[in-house]
Amino acid sequence: MKTKFNLLLALSVVGIAALSSCTKTPGKVSFWVQNDLGGGGNITVNISGQGTKTITGYYSGGVSECSATSAATYSLPPATYNYTAANTDSSLTWSGSCAVTESGCLTVKLTN
Repeated sequence: MKTKFNLLLALSVVGIAALSSCTKTPGKVSFWVQNDLGGGGNITVNISGQGTKTITGYYSGGVSECSATSAATYSLPPATYNYTAANTDSSLTWSGSCAVTESGCLTVKLTN
């Protein structure tokens, strides 16, 4: 009986370890602009199934990381996502797709 219990315990530990290795660490994607794009106002970004975030400012020197405070940044499981974006004060719109990688940081510059 003790041997069966030890075998069952060992199999359970192996099964849990195998399941935890399937869990992917989220990556980030950060949408930003380099100027006010002639229209001013905020830019709303929507990723299908992930909600809407807002770009509230611009970065004339660019963005090299996914922690810029005025950018629209998502933390997502690794996958390819479709996005749309629109300037609230003009007719500028964007759409496309982005590939989020495990523990990665992708920056997407919206231009006119």
